[in-house]
Parts: sequence; structure tokens; C-alpha cells
Amino acid sequence: MERAETYPPEFFNAVTTLLQHEGRVLPAGWDSMQFMRDVEQLAHERGELPTIILLEDAMAQLEMEDPSLAEILRLRYWEGETLQEVGQKAHRSPASVHRDLKTGQEKLTQILWTREQEARKAFRDKQLQRLETLHYDRLFGIENSLSLLKEVLLDPEGPHILMVTGMGGIGKTSMADYLSRNLIDERAFANFGWVSLRPTISLWDDRPFFQPLSETQVLEQIFERLGRQLLGEGAISAPFSLQKLLERLEYHLKQSPHFIVVDNLEILSDLAPLMSELKRLAGPSRFLVTSRVSHFVDPNVYHFKAPPMTLESAKALLRHEGRKRNIRVLQEADDAVLEDIYHRIGGNPLALRLVAGQLHTHALKTVLDDLAQARGRSVARLFEYIYRRGWENLDETAQRVLLAMPLLPPEGGVAEQIVAITGLNDEQVHDALEVLVQLNLVDHHPGLSESRYAIHSLTRTFLQQQAARWG
Repeated sequence: MERAETYPPEFFNAVTTLLQHEGRVLPAGWDSMQFMRDVEQLAHERGELPTIILLEDAMAQLEMEDPSLAEILRLRYWEGETLQEVGQKAHRSPASVHRDLKTGQEKLTQILWTREQEARKAFRDKQLQRLETLHYDRLFGIENSLSLLKEVLLDPEGPHILMVTGMGGIGKTSMADYLSRNLIDERAFANFGWVSLRPTISLWDDRPFFQPLSETQVLEQIFERLGRQLLGEGAISAPFSLQKLLERLEYHLKQSPHFIVVDNLEILSDLAPLMSELKRLAGPSRFLVTSRVSHFVDPNVYHFKAPPMTLESAKALLRHEGRKRNIRVLQEADDAVLEDIYHRIGGNPLALRLVAGQLHTHALKTVLDDLAQARGRSVARLFEYIYRRGWENLDETAQRVLLAMPLLPPEGGVAEQIVAITGLNDEQVHDALEVLVQLNLVDHHPGLSESRYAIHSLTRTFLQQQAARWG
């Protein structure tokens, strides 16, 4: 049997305060206690204070474990008797009563502390079950991004909807998952939800990655899953009514702050209907959505573009993969080799892990050459996963502009250079770049006098080798 964790001194002092006021005063800091949150609904139904319910339940347990100590506490705090009066009833000295009074308070404190720890564990377990199965063992180089997102989310005056965007494989889902787990551990929100539209098949499966769904079907799917998580199975009416469910969700989410992730929204051709419903549900609850497609048209959405890994983070990832998978070439590689991998592939974690996995059966030079020439099934599937849907959503003008991007320097170029390369006019290039930036196929680096446009190293390889094969 596990030994109960010992309570801190300030918790004992808080329970003493609770006893002195018979549960009618909320001790400092107890508004953040998990058992307080858990009993709020019951307290509301009974018309009682949560602290009174908690104290009475703890006293009931103490009475079962040690009736004499519970009786001393009741006489002293509920009946208001002095130590002498309690001693006279029990035929004991005031000093003996004082010792038992302290022992009773210690046991009562331990009961309440144990309940709080159990409540926290139950809360954590329940919330974690809503997340997807952990698909990473360690993340590299995301500390600054997570710190910024967390600061925005916990700002009482901050935006209610955050959108994390970026190319496929850049780590949007992992970032959202890690952030969710961190916030769950801190119990930063009253409740958590997670809905993912990500395909559940393997990256290397031959089936299509995106099954077409109507906008209505996607909305129903998102909110039905969310309703089951937050409201229970009974919340889903038969026949199903999206509007009735949204009304119930709106009421529920307005009662206490929730944190909800809606992952992989790129299957939606139009984000406006979903964003409209999320704005209706948000506040005080917060939503974080991930997508390969940005939604700049909505001023109420906070946009965060997931950055590629830095060179140092990529090297750390490759060395980690080498140790984890026992790939000697990565374990023994010097910095120059790892830097060459990074400069050829860029900071896409999915692509870097693909290279690491291929080293079990192929030489590093072969793997990098295959990637550079878009050879082999694994490489083809990687490009399919990251780029196919975005490429097919481009019109001919946007494809033409994107195909011109590898002709710019690695650090990118300005719109005038793209006009000169493509032969298109300023307006056509401007409109095409707007679409490409929104789809996260082109990176936009704004400046005071002009903007610079660049592409990821992996995108460069895709455009030079694979895009022409798709037509």
C-alpha cells in the first residue's frame, strides 16, 4: 500500500482556519484546490458552501477511523467548548485534551490532503484520456514557442482563439499536445477537450490521406466529439441536432474556463463557419486550432506560425534518434555530417525522422540522394503527405509562382524578383503570394520597406523534383 504524501505546513494552517470557522471561511489559496472544483456543483444543488461539504465529509471519515478524536474536534470547534470543558466531559486533563486535539487536527488534515491528491490524479487521468496517444518521446527546440503560447493563453485579457499554422510535419500537433499536457499538470483550466481531424492511418499507407467530407459533416463531427467529452454520452440527442448541442456546449463553456484543441483543420475548404461557432463558444474558455492553412481574415484570431527547427535543435533530434534506434552512423556522426543533413532537408522534424529511420537499411549518402531526387516510396509518400493537398488546391498562376521560388536565393527574394522570373504582372504575383503564404507553402518575412518571400529547404526539393511529376 502506498504511503500517503505528507501535507505541507500551510495546508495544516488552512484546515485549522477551516475548523475555527466551521467551514464558513475559504482558506487562502483554496479556490484553486481540485476538490473544491469537484464539489462546486453539489454545493450549488444543496445551497451550501463547498468548504462546509468538504469539512463534514472529512469529519465523517475521521469519525469512522477514530471516533474519540472526531468527538473532541466537534466539541471544541462546533460546540465552542474550552479545553477545560472538554476535559471535564471526557474526565481528562486539559493537557491531554490539547494533545488529542492536535492529533485530531493532524489526522483531519491528512484526510483532506489525501483527498486533494486523489482529486488531482483523477482530474489528470480524465483529461489525459481525451488526448491522442503520445506519438513522441521528446521534443526539441520548442521551449520559446510554448512559453509564448502559454503566456497568451493564460492572459485574462488575451485572445480566446489561437491558431497554430505551418507546413505538414513541422510539429503543430506535437506542440499542441505538449502544451495541453503542461496545462493539465498545472490544472490551469477547469476542463480540457481535444478533437482531431487528423487521419489515423500510417504515413506510409497507400490509401488517401484526406477523405472528402462536407462542411456540415465536419462541423457535426467536431462538436459531437466535443459534446461526448465535456457533456457525456447523454448529451447527444437522437435524432442528432447540431444547434441543440451547440446551445448546451455554449452554456457549459461559459460556466468555467476550458481549454480545447481542434487539430488538423486543413480538411476544411472554408474555415469561416467553424470559426464563427468557436467564437460563439469561447470566453472564458480558450480554443487552440492547428492547420496548414492560415485564417488571416479574422481579426479575433491570434496567429502563431510554428517555426522550423534550428540547426542545434535538429542536431539534437538526430543524435537522439540515433541513440533511441541504435543507429551508429548518427551516434558517431560529427557536426559537419549533421549540418549537411540539416541544410539539405531543413528543420522539418518529420523529414529528419524519416532520414534517421532510413539509415537502418541504407547508407546516409543514398538516403540524402533519394530525397534530393525524390526517389523511393518513402520519400514519395513524405511529399504526398506534406504537399499534395496544398498543391492541388492551387490555381495555375499560384503553381507558377511557387515553381519560381527555387530560382530565388536560399534566403528568399522580393515580389519584384518573382515578377521578373514568372513574367506575371504585379497583381497576379501579389494575389498568388497571398494564397501561398496562407497555405504555408511560402514564408513571409515582412520588413519596414519591403517584404521578403522564401521557401523551406524541403519545399525546394519538392518543387525541383516531385511537383513536375504531379503536373
